[in-house]
Amino acid sequence: MESLIRPILNIEGRVRTWLNVAGGYVSLLVLRLLLGYEYLDSGLAKLGGTNWFARIDFPFPFSLLSADANWFLATWFEIVGAVLLIVGFATRYVSMCLIVVTLVAIYAAHLPTDGFGSISDIFDGYRISRQCEDGVCTGNYKLPVIFLVMFIPLAFSGGGKLSADRWLGSRLQGSKL
Repeated sequence: MESLIRPILNIEGRVRTWLNVAGGYVSLLVLRLLLGYEYLDSGLAKLGGTNWFARIDFPFPFSLLSADANWFLATWFEIVGAVLLIVGFATRYVSMCLIVVTLVAIYAAHLPTDGFGSISDIFDGYRISRQCEDGVCTGNYKLPVIFLVMFIPLAFSGGGKLSADRWLGSRLQGSKL
């Protein structure tokens, strides 16, 4: 039996080693590319679209700004942040900024305007698309919550081995500043 198990364990060990090496290159890159694409798409849609922010209530301190100022900030944070994410530059800081943008979006645009009556209302709203009955709409905050969770590794670990952050860091460490 041991003669059968040992080769399997050797193969598993080699696969695990390869996955560990590849994971350092691929995992954070995939997160950056997907989030970058989604936020770039959203920002470009705002850039070419009509400002609908006047219809929503923003949390403090964003409530102190005009709808036009909030539209401008959201649009350009999404576009510039997405490009920076894609190349992996200032990944931790960009991730934190886009976390704030996403939290504000969840609060201002995705949660029901009449609040939650119970815990079941929170779970009822956790879906990709809105569900409306009798003029009351719930839902539509599942995807932004997923994005928030995807930002956690980027905020804590940075852009990974295939990022401008890593490339610049290696160049700066080699130079005598």
